Amino acid sequence: DIILDFFSGSASVAHATMLVNLEKSSNRKHIQVQLPEPTNEKSDAFKAGYKSITEIGKERIRRAVKKIAEENPDKAEDLDLGFKVFKLDSSNIKGWDGNPDNLEENLFDAVGNIKNDRTE
Repeated sequence: DIILDFFSGSASVAHATMLVNLEKSSNRKHIQVQLPEPTNEKSDAFKAGYKSITEIGKERIRRAVKKIAEENPDKAEDLDLGFKVFKLDSSNIKGWDGNPDNLEENLFDAVGNIKNDRTE
């Protein structure tokens, strides 16, 4: 099974998935998606050094992995407790300038619409 959480927040679904895998000796995978929304400057999370919700989720996963491994060393060695983080980059496609004064140039740019420092 693959569990997909498009609004990961503090990564509670990731934590729960790891616990279910531990309990049932299963191998469910999880994908967490969270935009790097800033935390409120008045919040406890911000004061603790978490500048975005994404940072909170990553830290929760790290702590959950550590706790599971410490409390269940025999079972944990058979679990996949690793995770990867992928970050969304800006587009490699040149933006469209809707200014009619530059229409001819914009049309030619659309033919080769990949930014100069990028590849397809």
